[in-house]
Amino acid sequence: MDTEREGTATTFRQYSDWGRQHFNESLEEYPFPAVLIAFGLGVGLGLAIGGALADAMAPRQETLTERLGRQVLDALGSALPEPLSKRLRS
Repeated sequence: MDTEREGTATTFRQYSDWGRQHFNESLEEYPFPAVLIAFGLGVGLGLAIGGALADAMAPRQETLTERLGRQVLDALGSALPEPLSKRLRS
């Protein structure tokens, strides 16, 4: 069991070292595209977080269906007898 775990850790370490080495080589070989990619990811992530925060903090506005439903209930309330229109409002 321990040898299997050690073998997995060694394999993971080898893959991570290989990935780190190739990542560093790519950065050295293509520095400008790497900066552009990092900038694009930062802007995209910032927009996503900003949009999520803006939606959470913005006051809730009545949707079109809610507004139409309220207008229909108001119209029905004015056309129905008083006892029924009181039930629509509550």
